[in-house]
Amino acid sequence: MIEWLFAFVLVILARLPYLLSDHVYFDGDEAMVGIMGRDLITGRNLPIYFYGQQYGFSFFEALAAGFFILFLGSGLASLKLGGMLIFSLGIQRYLKIFRTKGLPLLPFMLMAGILCLFPTWQVWGTKLRGGYLTAFVGVAFVAEQLLLYDKWELKNWIKVAGISALILVAQPIFLIIVLPLLVFRLIKIERKHIVPTFGLGLVALVLLRIPVYLNNFVWTPVGLGKFNLDGFTHYFINGFWSVFTGFYAYSDIYEVPTLVKIGSALFLLLTVLALILMIAKGSKPLRIQVLLLLLGMVLSLVPSVALGIGGGRYLLPFFTGVLLLLVWFAAGQLVEIKPTTRMILFISMFAALIPTTMRYKQFVSFWLEAHLNDMQVLNELKSELEKRNISHAFASEWQVFWQLNYLGNEEMSFRYLSMEDRVQRFIDQTNECYLDTTCSTALVGSLWPLNDMQTVSEWESRMERINDRFYIMENPEDIFLETGGFELPAK
Repeated sequence: MIEWLFAFVLVILARLPYLLSDHVYFDGDEAMVGIMGRDLITGRNLPIYFYGQQYGFSFFEALAAGFFILFLGSGLASLKLGGMLIFSLGIQRYLKIFRTKGLPLLPFMLMAGILCLFPTWQVWGTKLRGGYLTAFVGVAFVAEQLLLYDKWELKNWIKVAGISALILVAQPIFLIIVLPLLVFRLIKIERKHIVPTFGLGLVALVLLRIPVYLNNFVWTPVGLGKFNLDGFTHYFINGFWSVFTGFYAYSDIYEVPTLVKIGSALFLLLTVLALILMIAKGSKPLRIQVLLLLLGMVLSLVPSVALGIGGGRYLLPFFTGVLLLLVWFAAGQLVEIKPTTRMILFISMFAALIPTTMRYKQFVSFWLEAHLNDMQVLNELKSELEKRNISHAFASEWQVFWQLNYLGNEEMSFRYLSMEDRVQRFIDQTNECYLDTTCSTALVGSLWPLNDMQTVSEWESRMERINDRFYIMENPEDIFLETGGFELPAK
């Protein structure tokens, strides 16, 4: 527990430039996990999977959000602290590996800093977002078993089987990076361990999947489809630095500050050097493990080519493989490498990442208005609604819809286009107000997109700009809602 707390503090410190910037922000998916966490602590529901879908095991992330909501309320801090708490558990498992392997204090501290500053997880290490952090922690637990136990007893096999099942239901691509290592171990499994390992692993998978059918099924996942080389080229080749450093959103990639590129390039160059040293001068078992890890990284790229919709988040497993290479380097029993050589590498990596992380204050979360303070303008919209005594509104943008439902803390409700959505109570409450002639509603949202509502002749005279991002229209006429694509209940 103390080591986890230590890792948690380090994770926060490593993200201070970003956390204190004008662009620290939570998106609609993070807001959903916040709503799930609030439902958990209030006893409204037992959220296991991301609301509205039958994949994305999110219980632990909802639990982390709920824990901080208890003390800090439904705000930005609860989500970010919850995300970093889960992420730091993965870091703690790696620290346990280093400690058990007898890594001296200075290299131990340097590696702790390097893992906390790792560019790919600088922003994503703060995101509670439907199983990604759970899968990251699961991989760390698997790495712990691989590096600390040369010979696996039944208890080791059962642990790995259970953890693998958890990764599969959280974000299965993460399992691919360690799959070759697990298959190699499987070759050596004792016959008496085969049935209990696979049997209990299957039971764990079934038990983890059963709660999925309690979810209201709204969103269909993007499955493996046609060959999508263009998406792969866009994100992994052309957008490599954006994806490696986390400068992207759902489908957009952002410009990466020059210093972040330089520091990240130097860091990767040093990582390649560490990889060469492991292959050239490492023991045979270490070389085999590293080559298998590289194979897993390559295989983890396959879904990014085969998925119909691309995105930087699908490459998180590959770059987590890069992080694992550093873990293997620090924990591996290297030969013919002087301690001073290893120390120079650690110090150089750490030095490369320090100025890099300082530039995360330039991270933007909404590229259309990159000059704005995202949370400030969102809170201004919520405050304006409160000032006007409006508790129910139609939102013309999916992100705003869930962000306001989270910030509204069950005292406000907002709905989007459809009459059915991931959390039905918000839609029903808004519809009740819409049908009640004594209840005031509003139409709110971002100035982009407007869902064609701006084509209605009286749009400019009825719509009020709150700031450079958002607008409000009090008690909107049906023509605005219908033009915007809202399904309305019969009056």
